[in-house]
Amino acid sequence: MGWLSEGLGLHRDALKEGLGGETVEYLMKIIFYPPCPKLELLYGAPHHTDLNGITFLIADEVDGLQAYQDNKWVDVKYDDSSIVVIIADQIKRMSNGRYKSGEHRVTMDTVRTRLSWPVFAEPNLDHVVGPLAELVIDDAPKFKPYVYREYKYLKMNKLPID
Repeated sequence: MGWLSEGLGLHRDALKEGLGGETVEYLMKIIFYPPCPKLELLYGAPHHTDLNGITFLIADEVDGLQAYQDNKWVDVKYDDSSIVVIIADQIKRMSNGRYKSGEHRVTMDTVRTRLSWPVFAEPNLDHVVGPLAELVIDDAPKFKPYVYREYKYLKMNKLPID
């Protein structure tokens, strides 16, 4: 997050502080995608953006992660020494839209099982997240601040957010 902060012309800890500093929570999941012989019936995870701040993803050698780029889905290539970093909604909101949330999806393999280990860095549920003050001096805020618990509820229930 330090590099992302510096890329916005901010001090190195700006985005981490915006997520709550030392109260940032890290949630690791282990996701199991079994083989699916009829791929047209199922996606491992439909297209979405992550609602947290930033996601770090480690996956096995079975491909399946796709990112939406230039109006098409592209396979994300990785190996056993890679960590995929996905910018998520709260970084987009804190950057006032200068960074975009990475839209992605997961496809299934017809024969092989796929495992992934995402780590989601997110604010605690009571933390308020909105555009950083330093980024709205010349531009109006594009997003309203939300208590993370409320944002999470709205997004998970597919309710309007801004």
